[in-house]
Amino acid sequence: MKLIDEILKLPLSVRLLFSLLILIISAQLKLDIGLIVPFTLQTFVICLIIYWFNFWPSILIISSYIVLATIGVPVLSGWNTLNENNLFSSGGFLLGFLLTTALMGLLKSSFNFKKFFSILLFAFFIHLVILLIGTFAFYSFDNGLNTVFKTFVYLIPGVLFKSFLFSFLIYSFRKT
Repeated sequence: MKLIDEILKLPLSVRLLFSLLILIISAQLKLDIGLIVPFTLQTFVICLIIYWFNFWPSILIISSYIVLATIGVPVLSGWNTLNENNLFSSGGFLLGFLLTTALMGLLKSSFNFKKFFSILLFAFFIHLVILLIGTFAFYSFDNGLNTVFKTFVYLIPGVLFKSFLFSFLIYSFRKT
């Protein structure tokens, strides 16, 4: 808890840059815990960003990440950039990151972060909205409905794992 208190004392600009750096690093960390597909921790970090920051700082962090990917800085999973080869797959999720950050940033006040189930719903909604936008809005243009369904189903175990991990951490820190 002391570390979090010290981080919160840092100027907002430093916390924003630190969060952006953590988001970039989280995109490179692939976990394979025996589920259908390995997953990164990007959406887990997005949950943290939405939780820790107010609306506009959260939007700024996610927008900065998207701008970096768009202008050719290799920040996406596998140190990739956004280009014509991954526009529909990565672009859909990037749009999902931004729209979800806006939506959940506005709805954040309606969650009770003292109750585990409420924290779990918060994290699950974040992951679910990103997943829905990323798969349905963009994969359907590129690969058809069958691929949309497979992608959605394959990513659900990671969504559940990251939602429970986020909930456990936030609930544990809130109790201390």
